[in-house]
Amino acid sequence: MGAVAIELDEDQLARLERVCSKTGVDTSVAIADALTIYEDALGDDDYRRHFSTEQIAAIEAGIEDIKHGRTIPHAKVFADLRAKHGW
Repeated sequence: MGAVAIELDEDQLARLERVCSKTGVDTSVAIADALTIYEDALGDDDYRRHFSTEQIAAIEAGIEDIKHGRTIPHAKVFADLRAKHGW
């Protein structure tokens, strides 16, 4: 993890402190979250940065299952759930 120093005017600092107070997060977390929001607004579609390595592996395994037809039809899943839970 790295560190950066930023200069904020009094209004910006007050706004940052207000956000941190309302959300209960540290200033570095608030700034990192703001960067993520800014990237999303710019159309960054790299979903991977939102997930852990394990989550990405599970997503990719699911995509491979779909590609190879290893799926269960929606109707069967819900029929099984209704049978199991008596819905």
